[in-house]
Amino acid sequence: MRRTYRRLHDESYINNETAVLMRVDKKLTVGNNILRKENEGLRGAIFEEKRKRKRKRTLNFYNKSEQEGQALFFSFKIARALERVAAQEEVEIH
Repeated sequence: MRRTYRRLHDESYINNETAVLMRVDKKLTVGNNILRKENEGLRGAIFEEKRKRKRKRTLNFYNKSEQEGQALFFSFKIARALERVAAQEEVEIH
C-alpha cells in the first residue's frame, strides 16, 4: 500500500489529505504491532504464573516418630502404599 501511495504521489495523483491519512495509517499500524507484542508478553507471564502456582500434593515419607533430618530410604512399593493411605485418609475426612 505504501509503494502504491509513493508511486501515485510521484505521479501527482494524491493530494495532502491523502498524505495525512497515510501517516495516520502508519501510526495506527505501529501502535497495533506494539500492543500485540505486549499482549503476547502478558499472556506468557500469566501462563508462567499459573504454572508456578500449581501445587502438587506432598506425601509424607517419614513417620512422625522419626527425626526430620534423618536420611530416608524407600522403594516404589512403599511410595504407592503411602499414596493409598493418604487417599483413604482423604476419603475418610470428606
